[in-house]
Amino acid sequence: MSPGSEESVHNWSPERSEASLEAWRNRTIVPMVVAAGVFLGAYAWPIIDPGLPDGPRMLCEVAMTVVWVLFGADYLVRLWLSPRRWRFVWKNWFDLVVLAAPMLRSLRLVQVIMVLGLVNKHASASLRASVSRYSAAAAVLIVLCAAL
Repeated sequence: MSPGSEESVHNWSPERSEASLEAWRNRTIVPMVVAAGVFLGAYAWPIIDPGLPDGPRMLCEVAMTVVWVLFGADYLVRLWLSPRRWRFVWKNWFDLVVLAAPMLRSLRLVQVIMVLGLVNKHASASLRASVSRYSAAAAVLIVLCAAL
């Protein structure tokens, strides 16, 4: 390994720019949607089945905690990549409140809905043309979250 390449490995830091932030969002949108689905399932299962044995109930708790950590890590990476951090915090204040306040745990379901909104923002024009499908999915998700 040449000395120049060793230095570049130790000093690697992603560029803080809107382009880097957008690239991160594009790379993580599918995993975040999957994580949101896992959270929704883990949150809903013990509510739907109140007699759930301790093992599966604990598994749901662990899954929700892992997803919460993933949402937190995603928020921190996006904050790091953002060139205007205060503006980022201002625009994403709800994410920060839900992540920082454990007593607002039930509001994490709203994050699931917000992830669906992110999918819409990053969808292609042809996908946006199917507004009725998107609206129906969002309505079902909102009703499900409200029912839980």
